[in-house]
Amino acid sequence: MASELTVGGINGTTVSTTGQVRVGANLHVVGTGNPSPSTGQGLEFAGGASPYVQSYDRTASTYLPFSISTSSQLGFHQTTNANVLIGSATAASGAKLEVTGAVTATTLSTFSAGIALGNTGTASAGTPSSPAQTLDWYEEGTWTVAMNGASSVTNTVGYYTRIGNLVQISYYSGSFTSTAVAATITGLPFDAGTYQVFTAAHNTWTPLSSSGYVNISSDTMKFTDTGATGTSTAVAAASRYLMVSGTYRI
Repeated sequence: MASELTVGGINGTTVSTTGQVRVGANLHVVGTGNPSPSTGQGLEFAGGASPYVQSYDRTASTYLPFSISTSSQLGFHQTTNANVLIGSATAASGAKLEVTGAVTATTLSTFSAGIALGNTGTASAGTPSSPAQTLDWYEEGTWTVAMNGASSVTNTVGYYTRIGNLVQISYYSGSFTSTAVAATITGLPFDAGTYQVFTAAHNTWTPLSSSGYVNISSDTMKFTDTGATGTSTAVAAASRYLMVSGTYRI
């Protein structure tokens, strides 16, 4: 009759009647030529509340790089400087995760420091000597449009998308009543870092203007008449309409 075999007591080695093997709280598999679990290099499986697997040199009391494959193309490798490499057995400086091949994420991923695109371009005609390589901002949202001198505005919500330091905005007013004042809009989601042009259409607020500019270091859009640089004057009337869109740098 088959029976359970236990060697070394409760924390020893047990072979069950079904062939399962339990080795105390920890199992240390030593390398060739090192038969003693207390010395030499080997692989240690530790149990307890936080189980783990580690590669360890008990003689030198130090942790070793750990791989699950000898192939540099398919392997998983933890180096002595805390890098975790997938698809490469070559350590790089700094702690990082390197992946060779496609990565599929089934849940939302967070990159608090941005995404380094790896652009290594050098200076040439029309190319900056130190191009930015990190995408550090993406955002979508709405902004509250404040039209100077306007009342009974059907819609005061605009939309924006920010990618890096560029912001794309759009807005449609619906019907509103205006007075003869400087044609400006405030409330952009971010202050502008430089002067930038926007375009206007379906525009009965400032009929002589089809564009304008975002004022530097502000959240203000100023409409300008065609062929002029000064701020347009709005038409004093009811049932006015306006569509605007543009992109500006912050």
